[in-house]
Amino acid sequence: MNINDYIMPEDFDINNIEEKDITHYKGKTHWRQTKEEAIYEQAIGYKCKKCGKSTNSMSWAMCKSCREEEEIERHKKRTIVEWDGVSPIYSNHTDKWFHSYEALEEYCEEENTPIEKMLLVPTIKEEHRYFNIENFVDEYGVYDTIEGLEKYEEQINDILKKINDDYPAYTPDEENRLDFNWSIL
Repeated sequence: MNINDYIMPEDFDINNIEEKDITHYKGKTHWRQTKEEAIYEQAIGYKCKKCGKSTNSMSWAMCKSCREEEEIERHKKRTIVEWDGVSPIYSNHTDKWFHSYEALEEYCEEENTPIEKMLLVPTIKEEHRYFNIENFVDEYGVYDTIEGLEKYEEQINDILKKINDDYPAYTPDEENRLDFNWSIL
């Protein structure tokens, strides 16, 4: 980023830092060797790359309202699908999972948030993962124990399948979205 894109505290003047004095400048935590390092050390945020307002953070390139606006635009471009009534519902707005429509409705009521603002997406059941002794040996380099583990590979995979069947893992479907007027209910 350009040093003019940083938001500085009111008592910090970028123009008063001169290159020749920079080795004597102490930032919040370290001595800084360059003007850019000194400025970065004191910055309290970036200017939003979209609107120019403060991000109030050094972790974001856009302010919260612009990030939310961009997420809504991305969400609108997704294909609308119906919820299957079984898999969890994921909210991109809140980063929360809901295992029933009732739980979603209750959350929205408690938080005073309309369902249509939740940016809901369906979820996809993840494939069952298998234990493969050869991959395990390659990754962990335990070549001397391969003979002892080979006889347990099938048992380990049976246990993993049972766990996956009882406690399936889901991931948000980022290509589709759910409409808040569900006909399945």
